[in-house]
Amino acid sequence: MIYITHQILLFIATIFQFCISEEPKTHSEYCVVTHTKYIGLVKMILGIICFASYLLNFETTIASTLFFGIDIFLVPVVIQITEIRANPNVITPTEIQKEPLKV
Repeated sequence: MIYITHQILLFIATIFQFCISEEPKTHSEYCVVTHTKYIGLVKMILGIICFASYLLNFETTIASTLFFGIDIFLVPVVIQITEIRANPNVITPTEIQKEPLKV
């Protein structure tokens, strides 16, 4: 029951975030807004697919598993994408030096 309540609040927050035209002022606000939009939009699309699968009685187990299990992968991916988009130079490539193995 708590999970469903959180999903409903996420959907409401997503709708409100798309309605607000004011740009976020700080990096923290930008991250929260972006996370809410991306995660909420993906979950809404998956919710529609899950609902349609229940109506059509087609692969309901896979659809519901995808809807409930996507949070494991979706949240870290969205956080990484947001951080990289906010500061693209945060990842600096390093040169790997090969050294001979001394036995």
